[in-house]
Amino acid sequence: MSLELQPTLGEDNDHDKYHVAYSWVNVKVRDINDNKPIFERANIEVSVYENAEIGKSLETFKATDPDQGGKSKVSYAIDRASDRRRQFFINTNGTVTIQRSLDREDLPRHQVKILAIDDGIPTKTATATLTVVVLDINDNAPRFLKDYRPVLPEHVPPRKVIEILATDGDDRSKGNGPPFYFRMDPNADDEIRASFKVEHDPKGANGDGMALVSSLRSFDREQQKEYHVPIVIKDSGSPAMSATSTLTIVIGDVNDNKMQPGSKEIFVYNYMGQAPDVDIGRVYVYDLDDWDLPDKKFHWYEGREHPNFGLDESTGMIKMLHGTREGKYHLRFKAYDRKHTQTDIHANVTVVVREISYAAVINSGSIRLSGTTDEDFVRIWDYKTQDVIKSKLQKFREKLASMLSIPVENVDVFSVQMRQERPPITDIRFSAHGSPYYKAERLNGIVLQRREE
Repeated sequence: MSLELQPTLGEDNDHDKYHVAYSWVNVKVRDINDNKPIFERANIEVSVYENAEIGKSLETFKATDPDQGGKSKVSYAIDRASDRRRQFFINTNGTVTIQRSLDREDLPRHQVKILAIDDGIPTKTATATLTVVVLDINDNAPRFLKDYRPVLPEHVPPRKVIEILATDGDDRSKGNGPPFYFRMDPNADDEIRASFKVEHDPKGANGDGMALVSSLRSFDREQQKEYHVPIVIKDSGSPAMSATSTLTIVIGDVNDNKMQPGSKEIFVYNYMGQAPDVDIGRVYVYDLDDWDLPDKKFHWYEGREHPNFGLDESTGMIKMLHGTREGKYHLRFKAYDRKHTQTDIHANVTVVVREISYAAVINSGSIRLSGTTDEDFVRIWDYKTQDVIKSKLQKFREKLASMLSIPVENVDVFSVQMRQERPPITDIRFSAHGSPYYKAERLNGIVLQRREE
């Protein structure tokens, strides 16, 4: 760079051409890193099928930096805020590849931010965008549109039970979905096949297809409360996908049985005697019906209330009051059924309260049971055989006692909690002691080793 200088050689000589001198000065301008890299293409869109292989190349980005005479070195990276699952990778040449599998049903479109970073001090960064459109393949089997759970009243003649619709996570615009085709699973057991039928209606659901489920006979809830009908659903994709969904049909109760006097025992664990007012169970009378609670009323026998317990006369729920100490309590009630005009049916409930210590809780083990409700775990009545049976709770206590070589009385199951209703999942918490209590690690280890048993 050159600058022209006009030095002063004397007074009042600015206009004197014979007294003017000139000089040339070279000024070198030092480069600083004041330019970001520039992408040749700052926005690129590519399409790829969701079953694309790991390592597949998608696109190559190229960026240059005008600093250092265009000799600045540019490196590439992915802004992980735009790719939190790290499904994409970019190498030193700017080529983007698939690093983890894609799923259109999970995320059909990715907006991946590509960074170009120069080697200046401080560095400058430019951003480009790679839009990845994930194309559908038929990789999802159809399923029920919702969690159907129809109620079929007992003692009614054969009838239509329900219409079943299906859904599919795949792209129906690509033919990877409806129409759906329904049929009963050929592996359904004989009782189900003799009790229900599944018909395919191709015109149902606006041409998407639906299933018509009908009963073939009448049912008695006192013999069986629900039935599970396996239904195969196939879609129209290429290749077609099919899967089996299970329909649970609940047999609705009718108050068609008279109640009889009954008795039961309720076992309650009271943690260090600190339990607040808490519902512990209902008054029990022998009655094969179990949906007839609105027809019943419950009262204390001869009006003699117990100071440690309360009663809800509409539901029969017994409440243990705060401050109830360890011991055995005998409670007497009477029940009334308005449909059968039964009055003063006797019901006796024995409540056994046992205090559970801090040591038992802090050293407790746990197990999660699938396919079992909390009621199933503690039930002692078999509706099919109409007889008293050994509960799963008692079997669990006996098995654990056998494994530890201790008396069954030393095994406490003090928490049975339903975690999920459908499909049922129940959490069990327990403790065991010789002297002192066994550590939780040992209990959990033993259960894990012998969980099949």
